[in-house]
Amino acid sequence: MVVRAEREMRSGHVFVLCSSCLAMLSVGANGTAIMAALPSMKTDLALGPAGVEWAINAYLVTSAACIVLGGQAADRYGAGAASIAGLALFGIASCIIGFAATQATLLAGRSLQGLAAALAV
Repeated sequence: MVVRAEREMRSGHVFVLCSSCLAMLSVGANGTAIMAALPSMKTDLALGPAGVEWAINAYLVTSAACIVLGGQAADRYGAGAASIAGLALFGIASCIIGFAATQATLLAGRSLQGLAAALAV
């Protein structure tokens, strides 16, 4: 009976590890993944040189600025809850970016993704 409980616990740990790794991969890759979409974004949203730079940097600056807030949220509400909230917010921000029709909406979505990444980490 003890052996069976250990196996179940191990499989649960494997699931948590795999899901955490996939979540961090999506959040981490997002900092540079925008490079593939920039040419079409530049054309569709009429982004100038400063707009292109901010489309990249809004995520990175916001995530760096909010990382301490993410740690405080994890301390207060628990690491799992903060991570799930961050991933949910990240998904919402990604939808905002996907439907962005203006540069301001794109930058707001990228900033929101940065905040979400700080929570998820």
